[in-house]
Amino acid sequence: MQNQKNYQEFQDLEMIRGNIKLVWEHLGEGQEGDYDPTDPTDQPLLRFSIFWRENESAEWEELGDSSYCTGLVTNTPETKLKAYGEKILESLPTTQDKPIGYRRRLQAWSWLGITKED
Repeated sequence: MQNQKNYQEFQDLEMIRGNIKLVWEHLGEGQEGDYDPTDPTDQPLLRFSIFWRENESAEWEELGDSSYCTGLVTNTPETKLKAYGEKILESLPTTQDKPIGYRRRLQAWSWLGITKED
């Protein structure tokens, strides 16, 4: 029997601010590794990844150490994901240069959906 409680097909959600892009995605992750739809205690978790490009005509490249699984599930409302995405993007440097010193800031956001204030 499939766990339908928190499962919902998820379409990647991209958010762009200048030369930085955040992508919300479901890569099959769950509470204990791969999501197990037969386990009623498991939940399909969302991940965010950050990409950067030098200018509008350049290709997007994923920043190293910028992809984190969260405690948010695939049925999280899009409005909530966009609000969190804005906060994540706001926490990054806004220069045109490739962001540096962002790893710890992004790691802190991996707790979304796990702490009580979420």
